[in-house]
Formats: sequence, C-alpha cells, structure tokens
Amino acid sequence: MNQYHDHARQLVEIDPDNDDWQAELEYSHSNLGTLEMDEGNAAAAELQFRKSLEVSSRLAKKYPGDMERIVAAGQSYAWLASSLHSQAKLDEAKSARIAEIQSYEEALASDAKNSALKEAAVVAYFSIAQIALGLNDLPLALEHVNTATNLAGELASSDPENVVYQDRLSLSLAILGEVYAFQGQLTDSRQALLRSISIGRYLRAKNENVARWQSVLAHPTLVLAR
Repeated sequence: MNQYHDHARQLVEIDPDNDDWQAELEYSHSNLGTLEMDEGNAAAAELQFRKSLEVSSRLAKKYPGDMERIVAAGQSYAWLASSLHSQAKLDEAKSARIAEIQSYEEALASDAKNSALKEAAVVAYFSIAQIALGLNDLPLALEHVNTATNLAGELASSDPENVVYQDRLSLSLAILGEVYAFQGQLTDSRQALLRSISIGRYLRAKNENVARWQSVLAHPTLVLAR
C-alpha cells in the first residue's frame, strides 16, 4: 500500500492539476488510514484521513454536481469520524459525521432515489446517535436515530430480501431502543429492541456462518436484558 501511495504522490508531483491523480492520492491516504485502524492506531489513522479529506473535499467543491466526488468527500468524513470516535474525541467525531450527512443530503437533493446514498446516510445518522449517547445528548441521539430508522425502513421495504438493508434497520432499531431506555421510555424501548431482535434472527437464519449477524442479534439482546 505504501508503494501505491508513493506512486500516486509521484503522479501528482508530475501534474498537480490532474484531478484524477489527485483522487488517486486521496484514495491512497484513505487506504493507509484504514490499515492503521485495523492495527489499532487510531491517531495515525486520523492523520491519513485528514489528508484524504483535504483532497476529497476540495474536489467535491470544484465539481459541485459530480456525485462520485460528493460521495468520496462524505466517506472521508466518515472515516475521520470513526478514527476520532475511537480516540473518544466525541465532539470532533460528531462534527465530522454532521459534515458527512450534509454531503449525502446535497447529493440526495439531486438524486433522491439513490439507494446507495441512502444506505450510507443511515449509517451516518445512527453513528451520530451513538456519539450523542456518549455525550449524554439524548434529544440529538433520538432525532438522528429516528431519521436513521425511518430511512432504513424505507430501504428495507423497497427490497425486503436485501440483507444489508435489513442489517441497517436492525442496528437502527437497536440504537433507538437504547435511546428510549436512557430516556425511561421502557415500553417504546422494548418494542424497538424486539423488532431489532426479530430482524437479527431472520438474518442469522439466512446464514448462520456470517459472524456479523451474530453481533446484530447480540446488541439488542444485551440492551433488553439490562
């Protein structure tokens, strides 16, 4: 990966005005960041994601109607937020997630039926809710997890056999149940958690060998048992 990054950097040095090569450099920084995250080096990952964001956000501004550039900027914000969250820099992580959502909302304004954008937005919304829980900002958590749940529900209804959409809905419902529990709305919490568990069981039945489905089922089950 370092070799790929060095090659991308050399291309940019040869022709700094070539935006395709700039995008390759952005991609290489993002990949280096994900490798650092995989190794548990969130601080080092943050530096790479900031470099990635510097390029992707500039290209998104330069090409305001380019969906690919907009999504790339959104993903840069998402990775940066994850690295900040891992370091318990919650206020900064929240700001990065909000910027990510703004990128997706801008794109959805011109492509409202783009399901990939909607799915990315679901993750961003429920990620903000999780951060807000850590900040003890329950109104913000409820606002964003409700949005995530509604959007995930739309996706799941549009394609019931899509396990990714079902996964997103289950996670959103689990976080919704958790927020309700913190607010003392135990009946609402139980209903959301039971829906999440039901979806988790459906996913596990589809393929018991997918470890992801086990974790999807475990989260709401643990919250319900509190």
